[in-house]
Amino acid sequence: MAGEIIITVIGNLTAAPDYYAGTPEKSAFIAFTVAQNTRVFRNGEWRDGNTVFMRCTAFGELAANMAATLDRGDRVIVYGRMQQREYTDREDVRRTSTEVIADEIGPSLRYATAAIGEAANAAASAPEKQRTPDKTTGTSARKRTRSPKSEPALAEAGAKAPF
Repeated sequence: MAGEIIITVIGNLTAAPDYYAGTPEKSAFIAFTVAQNTRVFRNGEWRDGNTVFMRCTAFGELAANMAATLDRGDRVIVYGRMQQREYTDREDVRRTSTEVIADEIGPSLRYATAAIGEAANAAASAPEKQRTPDKTTGTSARKRTRSPKSEPALAEAGAKAPF
């Protein structure tokens, strides 16, 4: 639509997304926060820049699919519309909130792999994530791995990757 601010946010989920199952009167939705920070290589070392925390919301089947797929710490790409709203807090102070209404959400494949499958009934499986623990490390089988090949110049220099 004309006049909307379209935004793409790439970052890590700060917590497990909050999924709210729908009712006949209301559609299901999910609320989550994506953290994105800049890293700068100066004087032979990586330094953290400012971190931006972007609150996001998705609705319907997109919300159910995200709840069944993504979790805290996962690197995601969120494409949507920026929305600003005003509200009054508990102390009667007017405040403004900015958030992204997500149209598309997906895992970033920079440091991870993903298996694509059709969501048969994501709403039914949304509250329970289908993950199998890795017997060697005790972590999720979806654990992200980073290869020195992905950052060849850094690996040769012995520097740490920026994320």
